[in-house]
Amino acid sequence: MALFHMRVKAISRGQGKNIIKSASYRSGERLYDEQNKTLTKQYSRQERVVHSEIVLPENAPAEFSDRATLWNTVEKTEKRKDSQLAREVEFALPKELPEGKQADFCRDFIKRNFTEKGMIADFAVHNNEGNPHCHVLLTTREVTKDGFGKKNREWNDRVYYETVRKDYEETQNKFLDQVGSQERVSRLSYADRGLNQKPTIHEGWRKDNKEKRKKINEEIRAENREIKAIEQELRAQKQAELVENKAKKQAQLVETQQNVKTQQFVDSKKTEKRESPQPATSRNEIQSGSLSHGEIAHQTPQNAPDSILNTQEGKRTVKALQDEMKRIEKLEKDIKADTEKIKKLEKRETFLNAEIDKFNNQTGVSGWLNRKVYNVEPAQAELEEIKQDKEKTEKRIKSNKEAIEQTKKNMKITISHIESLKKGKTWETPHTDHTTTRTREKARTQTKTKPKTRFKGR
Repeated sequence: MALFHMRVKAISRGQGKNIIKSASYRSGERLYDEQNKTLTKQYSRQERVVHSEIVLPENAPAEFSDRATLWNTVEKTEKRKDSQLAREVEFALPKELPEGKQADFCRDFIKRNFTEKGMIADFAVHNNEGNPHCHVLLTTREVTKDGFGKKNREWNDRVYYETVRKDYEETQNKFLDQVGSQERVSRLSYADRGLNQKPTIHEGWRKDNKEKRKKINEEIRAENREIKAIEQELRAQKQAELVENKAKKQAQLVETQQNVKTQQFVDSKKTEKRESPQPATSRNEIQSGSLSHGEIAHQTPQNAPDSILNTQEGKRTVKALQDEMKRIEKLEKDIKADTEKIKKLEKRETFLNAEIDKFNNQTGVSGWLNRKVYNVEPAQAELEEIKQDKEKTEKRIKSNKEAIEQTKKNMKITISHIESLKKGKTWETPHTDHTTTRTREKARTQTKTKPKTRFKGR
């Protein structure tokens, strides 16, 4: 499968490195070290070198096309005991790229990003056991026709190498698109892309380390598959809930439309009755029994409140009840989402605790290697964030439940209001009623004068 791998490092004399040996290892060519008066090893037995080449910028001397001359000159130019001799850029090549075209692929990328900037590039393509990759050794000084000049510090800039990584990502994806491959590579990490996956580690070529690291990668891939399956299940549940909620809303809409039509029909019939001429009635006619029971019911005020819900106050009350029902539905949905979130956080918390315990309890070489590769501090920081997130979510759930109970109490009051309107009673809140009563009693007390009493002596 295609993958993005690019590493940039310095080859420094302060690290005990020798640029002649480094160039010999990467090119597979035996080189003569003029300073040490020795010939390098035959490194081609360790690495299968498919192609090696030196790419010069326009103003570089022609003799630098010889590998031994180039790097011996670099060794002579650098005087300090901790001098940076060269930079190496190592990047993976897509397996879909044939060996015959790997050199052209690398050459175009190197010219565009390095030699056009003024660097001399010595690159070699290796392919061991289906692992094609390229090593590029880059000079650190400005080069002229007379040789090397001052060091260019801009070539050490991280921002510059980020543009190189971006260009290689686009170059490799463009090639994969040309050969009809559906795979794509990215220079960004899983975290930067928002993916809940664990990265694998580099297995390397040494057999002893490779087997251990391969086993670790198998465990990581199994965990990633499990995480992916959980996420797919959650997405499926969310999709099912969306479909169910949509069906409920459609059913509620249809029911509301039917209720509106029914109410409009009833209102039209009542309007016709009110507009039809009615004979004048009097108290004597009702008491004498000259009107029938139906006519009396039509004339009495008990029937007038039947359409009270169509008044401004009635509509406002019904709308308040509908808003309260919607609020309860929204709060219940939020509680359900928060409950699912807590389950997911608890599962992640259990996984992280198990990982930390596993690495802390491991002993021997395997435990040492794992503790070298992994750092448990990010996992511990994530555990603390999960704990805080759980506390906030639980508080939100508790607050929403209290809001539901309060809304249900409000609904009972609103329903009582509606029943009162249907019975033809005016609605006043208890607070308003008591206030009005107290005001009237106070007014009566102030205006009422006490009768004068006379003392009648004997």
